[in-house]
Amino acid sequence: MPICRQLRIIEVRYQQQDTCFLIHVENQSYTEIAFAKRMFKYFARLHEKYDLAIYPVVIFSFDEPKQAEPQNYRVTFGDFKVLEFQFAAIQLNRLSWQDFITQPNPVAAALMSKMNIPREERPQVKTECLRLLATLKLDPVRIQLISGFVDTYLRLDLYALIRYRFYWPILDF
Repeated sequence: MPICRQLRIIEVRYQQQDTCFLIHVENQSYTEIAFAKRMFKYFARLHEKYDLAIYPVVIFSFDEPKQAEPQNYRVTFGDFKVLEFQFAAIQLNRLSWQDFITQPNPVAAALMSKMNIPREERPQVKTECLRLLATLKLDPVRIQLISGFVDTYLRLDLYALIRYRFYWPILDF
């Protein structure tokens, strides 16, 4: 099992000091009972290998369930807390797509397709994602990549597809 899918070593100025730390980003597309434990194991391996500060982040991209996923792993012995490991979590299905529509960011455009979207808003969200992409002045390869992501994850049923096509004439790029 790989330590992680994505790892970034960042050198920044933090609190008036030059510092280096790792950002561990884990993408999780399904619910998993022991996920927090797995995040801790990845953290421990990275800490042992690099001996740097680590900022662990998980992006939960599943559609269901919508309740908040745990963001920590605990080890206790009786009343004694041996370990408490915490990680940042971004659970897309708990975020509102409207909060990201004005973000001039291609990642926001892509990830909106996995956010909490009521069925009747799906055509509008798809239109807004593509409108946002058009305003970002990206090269054609990036536009195709992100619009492909949106098409894959923001599926429309027949009713929604008809409504989506209704938006096309009013797109104002």
